[in-house]
Amino acid sequence: MTTRLYVGILLYMLSLCMASHAPASPVPQNVEKKEKTQQLKKQMKSIREALKGKKGADALKGVENIRKDTAEWWNIQALQYGVEACRLLADTENEKLYLKHNPDTTAFFNAIYNICRYVLLTDSAERFQAFADSMEGRRASYKYRRQNAGMLAKHMGNMLTAPLYFTAKGNWKEAQRFAHIDITMLSTPWLSQKSYPDSASIVALAVIHANACYNLADNHEIERFATLALQDSAAHESILERLIYAETNVGDTLKYLPRLEEGHQKYPFNIFFLSRIVDYNIQKRNFDTIVTHTAYSLDAIRSLQLLTPDAPDSLLHAHRITRDMVALCYEALAIAHYNKENYRASIDNAREILKWVPSHPRADFFVGASYYQMAKRVRIPNSINDPDYRKNYRERNRLLEMARPYLELYRKNNPDDARFWAPILYDIYLYLNLGPEFEEISRHLPSS
Repeated sequence: MTTRLYVGILLYMLSLCMASHAPASPVPQNVEKKEKTQQLKKQMKSIREALKGKKGADALKGVENIRKDTAEWWNIQALQYGVEACRLLADTENEKLYLKHNPDTTAFFNAIYNICRYVLLTDSAERFQAFADSMEGRRASYKYRRQNAGMLAKHMGNMLTAPLYFTAKGNWKEAQRFAHIDITMLSTPWLSQKSYPDSASIVALAVIHANACYNLADNHEIERFATLALQDSAAHESILERLIYAETNVGDTLKYLPRLEEGHQKYPFNIFFLSRIVDYNIQKRNFDTIVTHTAYSLDAIRSLQLLTPDAPDSLLHAHRITRDMVALCYEALAIAHYNKENYRASIDNAREILKWVPSHPRADFFVGASYYQMAKRVRIPNSINDPDYRKNYRERNRLLEMARPYLELYRKNNPDDARFWAPILYDIYLYLNLGPEFEEISRHLPSS
């Protein structure tokens, strides 16, 4: 076999092999596009026929099927068909309500909700198209804005009623959903050109939205319209509280702390703000800050001439002041001064607690513990012959004797808090040479 023939056979076999592994010829791209266009035309025709036959549900189903294709997600005509389909559904539900023929208020409101949703989607699609046209030098236009704005104006009363309806029913999920879309709608510039409600309505809706989020424990969503909700002077205090709840749950201290400060400044008698600002600063050991905040609340009460335990409860309550709130101020001061080692001031404030709330569970501890700390400060000379020995020894024991009844009372009322009372009573019984009491308290010392 000649070389030329051999090479020819190899080339022929190679060509056969390549042919057997060659991929199938792809469908031309323009053919596939043409098929999609034909399918879309059929779908749109089916929707038009459903709309003409007043079959809103069928038309809406067709629109949703078209939008399953992401390429048609912003199809303006399909979205507008969605608006028309939802209008038919709303008319049907409205007729049922009017004729009292199997009326379903929730279905009616949902149909109107979907009108709003599709109107907003249609406008978004038109805005995208207008932007693209302007970039290409073409005149931007909004084909459906005017008619859709008129349709929304017709249903606005019912849309504003829906959040109130669901709030009254305790259906917070629906109240939140409707309030959200209402605010979005009323905040849309081209819709605001119509004779829609004023900004007070938007604020009221924001309050409903915030309350719904609070009841749903939706800690992130509650922030969406918080600025609007806080404009309602009547609801401002409660909205602040609910925002602080949410921000505490998500650990957002950047918002939490300023709002706590704002709440305490505006509502110095509100124990919600006061207790949390005290707790936060105790954790951070900001004791001077605690003194400042509690003094602010007490000064506000003093300005009303009500900072006396003899003040009638009716007068206190008229100003939203409670005895527990006043006691909290004095307890915070007792804690702050105790940690600042101002033990006499801690005792004075703890005694004020007992004047306002005689059964307070912690006041006795601060009186007793402060006397104990003052006793520890008394220096006992090493030599019994030192001139100050007897005097200092008696002074220390006197302070320990003063501490003892308060700590024993605290122990009686708080038997489970041995980690607080046991070590101090142990020292008191030891220094006062109280054998039986010392032996008994030794059994309560926390294990090391």
